[in-house]
Amino acid sequence: MAPRPPSDPRREQNCLCFRVNRAGRAIAGRYDEALAPHGITIQQFSLLSLLKATGPSTIGRLAAASSTDRTTLTRSFARLEREGLVSSEQGEDRRARIVSLTPRGRNLQAAARKDWLRVQSELVDALGKTRFARIHADLTALLNAL
Repeated sequence: MAPRPPSDPRREQNCLCFRVNRAGRAIAGRYDEALAPHGITIQQFSLLSLLKATGPSTIGRLAAASSTDRTTLTRSFARLEREGLVSSEQGEDRRARIVSLTPRGRNLQAAARKDWLRVQSELVDALGKTRFARIHADLTALLNAL
């Protein structure tokens, strides 16, 4: 069998997954840095914000709303529960857990939101409002297509 020709690195650089992951890590790093004084990451802030928006909800509903698998979400909420930011209780269906924000979680989300808004504004300024809105719309369309 003839040896395979070397891979063209430009082909991999055009990989949508590679680009989205790379951008995602860079963006998450900006938010994580801003949220560090609050002791949370952007992922944790997003979960607290999701719970604030939905109110008490099951892991299954939250997993669907956040496009996150249930196992990962269960681990993430367990961490937040240990820190007193969320509470959980058994739902009517014994297999379901209902997760709620605690007063401490609500206060932390509100305090951290100011720093989250600052990063949002910095990104809008860096990209311009039109491009920022277009990227947001394109990512939403991509998620909906998947």
